[in-house]
Amino acid sequence: MSTHDDVALCIPWRPTRERAPLFKEVLSWYQRQMPLWWTVSDSEPGPFNRSQARNRAVAHAKEKGAKIIVLSDADTIPEAGPLERAIQLTREDGKPRLPYDRYYLLNKAETEKFVAGDWFDLRASWVYPSVSGVSVLSVDWFMDNQYDERYVNWGHEDNDFAARAQFERVSGNVYAMWHTPDERGSATDANLKLYKETYGLD
Repeated sequence: MSTHDDVALCIPWRPTRERAPLFKEVLSWYQRQMPLWWTVSDSEPGPFNRSQARNRAVAHAKEKGAKIIVLSDADTIPEAGPLERAIQLTREDGKPRLPYDRYYLLNKAETEKFVAGDWFDLRASWVYPSVSGVSVLSVDWFMDNQYDERYVNWGHEDNDFAARAQFERVSGNVYAMWHTPDERGSATDANLKLYKETYGLD
């Protein structure tokens, strides 16, 4: 019996032409390195709501009997060892974890090398102080602390969730693959306003 029978990979996902190859790479990595059963979920029609998509994916995983979830963006790949360690620790104590302490935002050229399995230069990438990308969570904890669906489109839903999760980190890397940057407009501004009001920030 697999030690990961109770672990589900949950990915918020709205298909786009440019992101489909990255999504395929993420699923391929898990198939090779850590086979998990997986579920993806979109939000309701209209502007993409990552919070809602994540909540839906985890709710489906819970229905299927998952106890632990790996919540992953559709363009981000972790290292197997730190992810395994984070799963083990969270299974033991239920605490939310990030399976990394270094988040590399790869540029376009290094993403192409990374996907091809070639050597890629981390010095050409941006180390980003992320609280997103890949996380490991107890299903029970998540269902009591879901993403706030008032955050629409892009921005600040991760900061809001992290403020409640108080993630513990496992030493390791994650790699966010390059794609055309998301447009940030009025929805992002509204999300920032909501975040500041929620946490009493100026």
